[in-house]
Amino acid sequence: MSETVVYGLIIVGLAISAGALWFIVRLLGEQKARKEENQRRLEEVAQKAQEHRAYLVESLQVIAQTLMNDEMSVIEGSIRCRMLLDNLDPQLCRHDDFVVFSEVYEKTRHIPRLKEWKALKTKQKLPHMQLMDEVENEHKEAILIAAGKLRQHPFDRYH
Repeated sequence: MSETVVYGLIIVGLAISAGALWFIVRLLGEQKARKEENQRRLEEVAQKAQEHRAYLVESLQVIAQTLMNDEMSVIEGSIRCRMLLDNLDPQLCRHDDFVVFSEVYEKTRHIPRLKEWKALKTKQKLPHMQLMDEVENEHKEAILIAAGKLRQHPFDRYH
């Protein structure tokens, strides 16, 4: 083999190596950019989740105080507390201090709400209103106790 061919092959080998090195560096840069973007998205999702949990906790605190101040019906407050607790941590609905909210919810879940309630005639509302009165009389004291415990519950782990 002549010297020219050997030098030519060396140059071709170096060009291939340089091309492979360029390709590897480019792939590593893209991988790093994807990793940084994924980390940014993860932090954004975590921030939104933290804000949502803080909103749920604040809403629970406000509704509990509203119940204790007798500014909201016991039935409505119980249903709202139950839904918020379920969104915050489904295990809280089964917590001994808060199970009364789930009991009231289960007893009244079949009652129409919002637009459906407004669409009912007075005669159709009466049995539901009677049931709500019975449930309220049966559970009012327990709900107010639960609302007080809700106000004092350490929700720190949810922030």
